Amino acid sequence: MKRDELSHLSKWKESADRKPLIIRGGRQTGKTWLMREFGRTSYQKIAYVNFESNPSLKNLFAENFDIRRKFRSC
Repeated sequence: MKRDELSHLSKWKESADRKPLIIRGGRQTGKTWLMREFGRTSYQKIAYVNFESNPSLKNLFAENFDIRRKFRSC
């Protein structure tokens, strides 16, 4: 299962016409692990934002959702 899901994400990453990625599933099924592992193995830099453990981060995206502006200094 681990390799299958990571393989699906790798295909998504390589697709020229990819759409935004949404991972859905039941609780405690490995969604967070999957995304963190995919980021770690597929990208040089990643940003992991957990709105549940840090509610003050919700305000970061409340008004102007310009992702380039949010992470310009990275």
